[in-house]
Amino acid sequence: MPDRPSLHWSRVAALALVLALVVIGLLQMNGRADPAPQPEPVLHSTRADLGELDDRKRLAWIADRDRGYFGTRTSLYHSCHDGSPETYYSNGSEAFRQPESEEVLIERHATDRGATAWQAPAWLPPPPPQPDKAAPPPRESPVRQRELDAADVDAIEAEALALLAMNAPPIRGEMGLDGQSFVLEFCHRGRYGLFVYHNPDAGDPVEKRALDLANRILVSGGAKPLDYVEHLRLPP
Repeated sequence: MPDRPSLHWSRVAALALVLALVVIGLLQMNGRADPAPQPEPVLHSTRADLGELDDRKRLAWIADRDRGYFGTRTSLYHSCHDGSPETYYSNGSEAFRQPESEEVLIERHATDRGATAWQAPAWLPPPPPQPDKAAPPPRESPVRQRELDAADVDAIEAEALALLAMNAPPIRGEMGLDGQSFVLEFCHRGRYGLFVYHNPDAGDPVEKRALDLANRILVSGGAKPLDYVEHLRLPP
């Protein structure tokens, strides 16, 4: 009779040891199992190079506090977080076409969600005056204006937000002999977006999406879209 309790506890201890070994084995098997495949995030590194003169000029132009649009609207870079209306802007440039560069600004109405678009050939700042000559007069740039439906601006808004969600780089590409580039800028409810692409590659899904949006804005305002071209790259 006195041996039965010790026999009972020995069985319990043996059973606990077996269960512990089983648990350890299961944990080891689970650690060796291949992890479930995870979708790769769409991430792109920026291509801004402050050693490149053109990139420095573009960034300085965008961040200039005196920069405006069509004479009255101030820079989105500085005004977006201060309650600027929902605004979309595109500036497209190609070296071998007339006019060389065009720009469109779309500003959304708060009431009917439609928008007003302004379009004109883009102008560059005049060269500095020569010491012995008078400053040249500024170039004239006629501005055209048109109204857009809410559905058109909804499509532009969706594409702009999609670019932000893709983590698309704000500056990308290399200058080429054909000089194609575009500036895409927008302010969506206090959220600022910027994309400056040189020689966009239509074979790259991110660059093509950004170029498509820049062209959508240009066409909505009455400007000519940029062509999809095989670029003439500058030699390394």
